[in-house]
Amino acid sequence: MEFTIIQASNQEDKGIPCQKEGGKQGRNTSSFYQKASSQPASTRREEEQEKQLEETILQDIKEKTLTINHDVIIDNLAEKLNKLSISVEKFEGKTSSHQKLLLDHVEKSDEARMNLKDYIQSEIRLITERMEKINEANLKMSRLSTPFSHIRSPVKPKEELKNPFITDLSHQENNQVLMKEAPQLKEWPTFAGAGEYDHMSFIKTIHMLQEDYAIPDELITARLHSLFQKSAKRWYHGIRQTNGKNTWSWWENELITKWANDSWSYKLENAFENSFFDPDKNKPLTWFLKQVEILNALYPEMSQKMFHMKILKKCGGESEHALRSRFTKRYSDKN
Repeated sequence: MEFTIIQASNQEDKGIPCQKEGGKQGRNTSSFYQKASSQPASTRREEEQEKQLEETILQDIKEKTLTINHDVIIDNLAEKLNKLSISVEKFEGKTSSHQKLLLDHVEKSDEARMNLKDYIQSEIRLITERMEKINEANLKMSRLSTPFSHIRSPVKPKEELKNPFITDLSHQENNQVLMKEAPQLKEWPTFAGAGEYDHMSFIKTIHMLQEDYAIPDELITARLHSLFQKSAKRWYHGIRQTNGKNTWSWWENELITKWANDSWSYKLENAFENSFFDPDKNKPLTWFLKQVEILNALYPEMSQKMFHMKILKKCGGESEHALRSRFTKRYSDKN
């Protein structure tokens, strides 16, 4: 029985129909071959249809994939463009804010410059008015008939006042009156020989005291020992021991020879020539008074108008033009 099954299977493998029990088996085998012969044509059609369907599906997938890729690329580009536009807007905003700050700074600088120019003009106007008042007062003082007319004197009887040539004051009594009216020693100027033009201020102040209170040379020279300080006092002691007692005018010349020599004049002239007004570095009044002190020390006989004109040349720009026009008009109106 086993042999029959094996042989039948071998025959099937070789394409030979095996004969089994009964005629029924033979009929089944013939129908199998009929089916086998009819299957290849329909199978090929189905395979072709499946292949076409598969190709169609693949083509659709490719098209959809390309469409999706295009959409993704477009979305990415749109996102990048959006970010770029945001960055551009931020940059424009920062640029506009910086530009606004710059414009504000320029406006404030212009305003500060104009305020400074007005301040300089007002300060120079005030100083000019003060100097004019001082000059007028000096002119009035110089017109006095006697040097003692502005000093308080003892009350005289009426009969003595009728004759102006009658005097009962001796030289000693005059000195006593002067000592009462003149400032005390602590109110007198001192000189230490340190400043650039302290000696000029010292000399001018002594001159004013001498003129205002008619102080004699003996009183001035007697106080020089207390008025000189530090290095100036050592210098005074050396000169006094060598030359002895002298008048105030002699000591004035010695002061000028010692401290107002050619080297000092050259130094001050260079300082004035190299000094220019800078609104960012200099305070107007401080700078102006500094230049006035230098010019007063160098040119004591120069007029106030020449002082102002020389200083205006150091301002430059719009300030010089505006101030020059103002002062030119002021002096032309006076003349």
